[in-house]
Amino acid sequence: RARSGKRSEDDWQLELLCNIAAAEFLMPVGSGMDLEHQSVTIDNLLQLQKQYDVSTEALSLRLVKITEEPCSLFAAARTADDEEVAIYRVDYSVDSRSFKFNVPRGLKIRGKTVLSECTAVGFTAKGSERWTPSLPKIDVECVGIPPYPGHYFPRIIGIARSKSAEQPMPVQIKYLWGDAVEPRGAGRRIIAHIVNDKTPNWGAGFALYLRKKMPSVQDEFREWVSVEQTNLSLGNVHQLMVSDDLSVVHMIVQHGY
Repeated sequence: RARSGKRSEDDWQLELLCNIAAAEFLMPVGSGMDLEHQSVTIDNLLQLQKQYDVSTEALSLRLVKITEEPCSLFAAARTADDEEVAIYRVDYSVDSRSFKFNVPRGLKIRGKTVLSECTAVGFTAKGSERWTPSLPKIDVECVGIPPYPGHYFPRIIGIARSKSAEQPMPVQIKYLWGDAVEPRGAGRRIIAHIVNDKTPNWGAGFALYLRKKMPSVQDEFREWVSVEQTNLSLGNVHQLMVSDDLSVVHMIVQHGY
């Protein structure tokens, strides 16, 4: 992998080839790792990545090639760092043995997409999307991985599955990695904050982080308690609108420190 002071628009292609080759060296077929029956989800990939101490890309490439689950792995990258509206390019996709998705290499994904929520390495996002009229609607899970050299935004590793309209999934909680005080997505968002019943002052853990990021929220909570001390009683809930679509909900549900 040669490094020079000059970069061209096609440098990402060489970098991509190096990444794929590295995956084959790090996790070759027949390496003895018991991965065939592992669940192919972003959450499980991140757990396995820590266990085997290999890159997320290397692990996901190996896993999708041996799994029986119907799914497809894809890698994408933002085409430019200075775009007003993010455009993502699919660099490659690999289908499992029981799934044929056929995402065209070089496909440009525009508009609202869960890929744009992975704004930092390790951030995850999940959702349902249809990228082109010729492709089916899919369930997507993705995670940000280190960017190409010289680029600001992370690359994306994602898992796609066909979305069956005949078998709707029940409403479920989606667990994501990211910044808890900057919830992503569209529509109304809530920061749910567990508070103890001993003090209105926040000094540790997430509460301290929330106070540093939103000092006015801590001040308003103190004022709410000072007006009526019984407000700080188990079972009480206090909501503060931070913006038109974001609120912090304090839940006094912890007894003592």
